[in-house]
Amino acid sequence: MRESHRAEAERLLERVVAEEVRGGGRADAGALLARGRAEWDAMVAGAGREYAEFLRAVEAAEAEGGRVSAGAEGGRGGG
Repeated sequence: MRESHRAEAERLLERVVAEEVRGGGRADAGALLARGRAEWDAMVAGAGREYAEFLRAVEAAEAEGGRVSAGAEGGRGGG
């Protein structure tokens, strides 16, 4: 996985956990982060082929001179 994608996923996970804790959730923030990271790793491991195809499409768009933002990447195709 691209480091930039991993970092973006980590920021999103941290934000979601912070919102859950702030919103009165009873779970421990550290435990939620650990669980989220483990689930993320499992999801990524199971989606290797799809992610590789996604990266090829992103790289092709970038090679054509188009800049693909993370938001645009995330908004493509399902998910």
